[in-house]
Amino acid sequence: MERCRLNILGVSEVRWKGQGDFVTDEARMIYSGGECQRVVATMIDAKVAKRITEVQQCSDRLIMVKVSAMPVDMVIIQVYMPTTDHEDDEIEQLYEQIEEIIGKQKGRENVIVMGDFNAIVGEESEGKVIGKYGLGKRNDRGH
Repeated sequence: MERCRLNILGVSEVRWKGQGDFVTDEARMIYSGGECQRVVATMIDAKVAKRITEVQQCSDRLIMVKVSAMPVDMVIIQVYMPTTDHEDDEIEQLYEQIEEIIGKQKGRENVIVMGDFNAIVGEESEGKVIGKYGLGKRNDRGH
């Protein structure tokens, strides 16, 4: 994080069980998971970690961290989306949870949704939505 000058880093597929929140000299790690490798986490440097006002460890695929910032607060939502092998209902349920979290935020907060959406957008360019630097062949989630 320091080398890349990042203050906040979202992580997917952390292999820790359960939920946790710990602090080191350099950062605060907040993670949320179950009994498998589908654990999602957010790593925040020590300076920004002092300004965390709220944490919601929603599931093994979704975590929300609110940070007091200027000129507006930030809401960080880290997601680890199921692959296309999972049922559509599970995927839709996660999108609904994300929308619910966003809907609870104040209009003036800066909401950032980040993570692994298990989507491959492919190499084809598509207007202003997808640029020419994608990789691979587009999968269903990439559409």
